[in-house]
Amino acid sequence: MNEILGITNYNLVSTATIVEIISTLLLSIFFSIIIAKVYIMVHEGYSYSKSYLHTMIMVSVTVALIMVIIGSDIARAFALVGAMSIIRFRNPVKDPKDVAFLFMTIAIGMACGVGFYMYATIFTVISVLLMISLHYYNFGDLPSKTYIIKIRLPIGQKELAVKEFEPFCSSVHILSIDHFSENEAIEEIVFEIELYKGHEYDTLLDRLRENINFISINLLVGESDINT
Repeated sequence: MNEILGITNYNLVSTATIVEIISTLLLSIFFSIIIAKVYIMVHEGYSYSKSYLHTMIMVSVTVALIMVIIGSDIARAFALVGAMSIIRFRNPVKDPKDVAFLFMTIAIGMACGVGFYMYATIFTVISVLLMISLHYYNFGDLPSKTYIIKIRLPIGQKELAVKEFEPFCSSVHILSIDHFSENEAIEEIVFEIELYKGHEYDTLLDRLRENINFISINLLVGESDINT
């Protein structure tokens, strides 16, 4: 009974010193800023958000302080879980890679919060090298690039257009052919093509300009990678 009643005198203040708390927070900020810089370097597409970078840094610092407060006490852990459970997040993540970066900053904050500074340093260095290597070596890129283009040209030049595609494309498919009642001498053809690795769309377009008398050409769908 004395142990139960004695919980009212339980010390809820962390035993960590002010210097330890400040060094923990500063290190979590430093490492999370490094992760944020790498995110800027390797980010692709149109889903970039400056607020997301700020969120990564703030989450890392917050988790570090939470770990300092919890320490090795189970009661504090349950109390903080109950307090944090009232927060609801409804912000969808567009890129799965953003989730990985957020978990990296959380891991850094946890490592700094429990005093594993060497672990946080090693994890940051390895994560930076990993993400930069994956980005600059284009790990996971497909050997070909898929495009859907629409060409409007005089009737009778369809076969010539297909021949011009062949040196640049691994496959050429005709998706649709449209004729116009107001001008029966013109047809509109939609092609699905896959460029060989190393060939670019601009090079193919220059080749078509030189050898085909087309009226217009439109790129309907670019590369199949949704992040680019």
